[in-house]
Amino acid sequence: MSTHPTQILLHTPSALRIEFLVNTGELILWWSPRAGTSFCAADRNFSNRDDHLCVFERIAFPGLTPGEFSSCTYDPYHCVVRYPHQHLHIAPSPDMAAVLVWADYPQSVEFKTGRYDDAAMRGPSVLVARHAEPSYAFEFAAAWGAGDARFRMAPMREQWRAAYAALDLAAGQTLVIGAGIEGDDIAGRASALACADRDETLRRHAAHVAAQTRAGRVEAAHAPEVTRLQDITRACLHSTIDDSGALRASVKAIYYLIWVRDAAFCFNYQAAAGWLHRHDAWCRLMMENRLELDEPGLPQGKVFGQLVSPTLGKFEEDGIYYAVWSAFTHWTQSGDNTWVSGRNLAMLKESMACIEEYIFDRKRGLFGSYFADETPACGARDQHWDYAIGKPGGPAHISYRGAPVLRSYDIYCNLLMHAAWTMLAAVSEPAAAAEYERKARDLWKHLEQFFAPGDGGLPPYGDLLLDDGSTVRSEPFGPARSVYVWALSLPIFAPVPGIDGIRRRLLEHLLRQPGGHWVNGICSVVASLDTFVCPEQLLVDAIELITAQSMTPGAYLPMGGAMPEKCDAPQGNIYHDIRPQAFAQSSWLAALANLGVRRLHHGLAVRATRYLKAVSEYAWQGRSISFEFPGVNGLPLLVINGAPCAHTLQLPEEMLDAAENTVSLCSGGAPPCLVRSTARLERVAADKHTVIYSMSAYGATELVFAAQPRSCDVSDASGSPIVSSHAAHDGLHFITFTARGPVTVRAGIPAGDGSS
Repeated sequence: MSTHPTQILLHTPSALRIEFLVNTGELILWWSPRAGTSFCAADRNFSNRDDHLCVFERIAFPGLTPGEFSSCTYDPYHCVVRYPHQHLHIAPSPDMAAVLVWADYPQSVEFKTGRYDDAAMRGPSVLVARHAEPSYAFEFAAAWGAGDARFRMAPMREQWRAAYAALDLAAGQTLVIGAGIEGDDIAGRASALACADRDETLRRHAAHVAAQTRAGRVEAAHAPEVTRLQDITRACLHSTIDDSGALRASVKAIYYLIWVRDAAFCFNYQAAAGWLHRHDAWCRLMMENRLELDEPGLPQGKVFGQLVSPTLGKFEEDGIYYAVWSAFTHWTQSGDNTWVSGRNLAMLKESMACIEEYIFDRKRGLFGSYFADETPACGARDQHWDYAIGKPGGPAHISYRGAPVLRSYDIYCNLLMHAAWTMLAAVSEPAAAAEYERKARDLWKHLEQFFAPGDGGLPPYGDLLLDDGSTVRSEPFGPARSVYVWALSLPIFAPVPGIDGIRRRLLEHLLRQPGGHWVNGICSVVASLDTFVCPEQLLVDAIELITAQSMTPGAYLPMGGAMPEKCDAPQGNIYHDIRPQAFAQSSWLAALANLGVRRLHHGLAVRATRYLKAVSEYAWQGRSISFEFPGVNGLPLLVINGAPCAHTLQLPEEMLDAAENTVSLCSGGAPPCLVRSTARLERVAADKHTVIYSMSAYGATELVFAAQPRSCDVSDASGSPIVSSHAAHDGLHFITFTARGPVTVRAGIPAGDGSS
């Protein structure tokens, strides 16, 4: 029988963690101060898995017994906990470190302060506890609004002992509990909130959240439950991400830490869904808190490790990819190059150099990682320690069929490092760009052995160095199926032959037995698949599977609508019965949007979808784009702001207005048709015989057409020809070349298919 407690978990953008513990009828509040003003890791991690600032030592609701708990109506900003004799409302504030609480029937509340706290009344209806720590002096406030409340504070108290108080609330009477640094006037603000018209306050909160979560909102054509889950998910992410861009891996205590990988997943997949919420803040937080290396046997410098902290966390080498991906995504989607230029670019390059020095094996021409997901290799620096919090962690290590693994030359690490080099090349000055491109090309020469073209299966996990000195090639999924799935679904730049087919086969495999797989992994694959060649229904099946599991309340986390970490989550498992889970939620949003809007490395492509009706106010390069999806037969024709745009499904940037845009599809497209590319498409022009694509290229470039053009010539800005190669995979035609800067592609129109 599980000893897992029954919990209802909420959060605020001011970094107030809210837990209602059904087992004891307690409201547990943790706070990390200065969200929105401080990007210091010590502040953002002030309350974490093991060390936390409790707002009041105890807040309890007598009479709410666990055996009588009925259900929870979950909304991230207004949750109702139901008992036969009571309905308790918990409503986090979206704009201050406070929570509103009220009950439908009279309800008592008991408070206990810390033993060293000073507790006093400020006016007739505000209890304040002053709590001093070496870092800050805090104030906690409990304020109640108009009504027949009865407040009592215990008249006896000894020095260095807790103070106790009891509050009897009338039915419907508002209680606000909040936290602040001394001088923030949390008492006055909490009192004003408690005394305000509550219905008006809730309307104001709802309008505030709706305004900040509407970018990229999807409307499903005939799936109201999917649309509903999307709205809950967006509100939950809004509440979970604090105003300094800090995202804890989960609100549940076990993962209440700021992971580099999890946060990057979240922000970049939100961006892919057209929502850049707090992305800039995340990049700043990440950049200002790199892990400092100063140990024998390690490269000296600063890197992006496991956690957002200068001093804490495992030295997980994949952090550099997630950092570069975050900065690159912010640049390509917002148009602001702050995080990929100047000092910030120098920091990314320094961290990349540290990783190269640490794990690049020049003899093999591959990166040899010391991790399989979170599990360290045998004998690695991070074995025996839980570097998330610094306590002893046991002897667990990577193994393969019982044999200890010393290093992993896997496709996950190497595809990600290839991508990091390629993204750095795109934003670097010519000399540095050329060197990064050379490194990426050389890496691919050794990496492509894992991708035998046309074998119709899945690639191996990679090569593993065992403790006896031998090397074995691991089958698909290998020692860590999580990173294997990410290897084939994250944005990569390597020219993997037949990647569309590989991803389709991977999703089919996952859906045959989804139990135990991370929701994030399944949704990452869905977000990577191109419905131009993959049946939309396969992607929809995955989306609806996750929807059904999310909307079903858990046995111990009874929040229907809060997305779980895993499919068929093991109920009562302290480590994997997790909800809400932010990096699952964000990848699900990206998977849903991908049915109609495909995020490319340097652009957007539109897809004909029958599942979506619209995507509204997608944030792109400082613009807003609303997409409409009427039914389309045959090859689609792109329509931008009412003007037809033939021969491409990738949006030409120069056809977009500066502010608001409307994009749709209709029937009547004609070949040649550019389906997607790794370049930025500036404009498209056509005469009777030729389509001219004007592009900006960033190194190794891939153009994907629906079918082979009658002819195809590529030239640079001076008109000099660029050598290109052609290949066919999964019913698509691929043209590849290497160039930087303006590029012109001339594709021949088949006879009889001319357009004006």
